[in-house]
Amino acid sequence: RFLRQNVVSSNISLLVQRQAQERLRRHDKLTKADVPVLSLLSQELYKELHAEICVPHVIRHPFFRMLHNIDTRFFRNFCSMAVETTFYRSGDGIFTAGSMAGGAYCVVSGNIVYTQEPQTSPVNEVEAKELSDGTWLCESALWSEWIHVGSAMALS
Repeated sequence: RFLRQNVVSSNISLLVQRQAQERLRRHDKLTKADVPVLSLLSQELYKELHAEICVPHVIRHPFFRMLHNIDTRFFRNFCSMAVETTFYRSGDGIFTAGSMAGGAYCVVSGNIVYTQEPQTSPVNEVEAKELSDGTWLCESALWSEWIHVGSAMALS
């Protein structure tokens, strides 16, 4: 009904419906949005929960590990304010070359393919690299305005 009301073409409507049905059949990892009872937690407990989930992944980066070692309380607060968890499914685009970076990325589980092309980055031919758990992307966006020179897509 939404697609008809918004006059979406039959080609796109079919693709949207297929992808929605496929994703509804999967049993993906739950997100915080999937657990409504979390909204009942106090703000402090919710921040602690978020930090508990994020800290082990974020401290894989040497800079963040150093911050954590210097001041654990500050770092847990930093995680609750600045770290966001996003789940991508196979085939989802994460970012594209030429777009403004909104932050850095850390692969927690699964694989991503990062592709650079001569038109947008300093390479002579197309280069694609598969990235896995623990890999960081776009760290430059943490301390500068950064425009992506490659594209990233979730593989798994």
